[in-house]
Amino acid sequence: MMTFFVILCLGFFSRHVYNELRDEEHLLHIAHGKVEVEMQRRQDAVTRCRRAVERYREIEGRIHGHLITLGGLTRSRGNNTARSREKNELLELMRELEMVKEHYPALKAKDPYALLMEIIQESGGRVTRERLNYNERVYEYNVMCRIFPYGIFAWIFGFREEHFPAGAQ
Repeated sequence: MMTFFVILCLGFFSRHVYNELRDEEHLLHIAHGKVEVEMQRRQDAVTRCRRAVERYREIEGRIHGHLITLGGLTRSRGNNTARSREKNELLELMRELEMVKEHYPALKAKDPYALLMEIIQESGGRVTRERLNYNERVYEYNVMCRIFPYGIFAWIFGFREEHFPAGAQ
C-alpha cells in the first residue's frame, strides 16, 4: 500500500513538473515571438517614415527651386505667363506637401528628420524591452532545467536548456 502511495505521489509530482516545464517553454516561445514582432514593427515603421521624409524632402526641394525661379522672374520683370505658371506649380507642390502631411500627421508637428530619429529611437526601445524580457525568460527556463528535482525530470522528458542570443549574455 505504501509503495502504491509513493508511486502515485511520484506520478502526480512528475506530471506537475512536466506541466511547469512545458509552461516555461511556452512562455519562452511567446517572448521570442514578441521580439520578432517588435523587430518587424520597427522595420515597417522606419520604412514608412523614411518614405514620408524622402517624399517631404523631395517636394520641399522642388518648392525651393520654384521659389528661386519665381524670384528671378519677379526681379527681371519676366513675362506674366511664366510667373503665373510658376505660381500654379508652386501651389500644386504645396498641396502635395499637405497631402504628405495628412498621410503622416506627425510631420505637421515636427521636423521630418527629428521625427525619423524619434521613431527609430522609440521602436528600438520596444525591441530592447522585448529582448530583455526574452533573455529573462531564457534565464528562468534554464534555471528550471538545472535545479533539483526539475533538472532530473527535464532530462527525462527531453527539455534542454536554451542558448542566449548572440551578444545577450
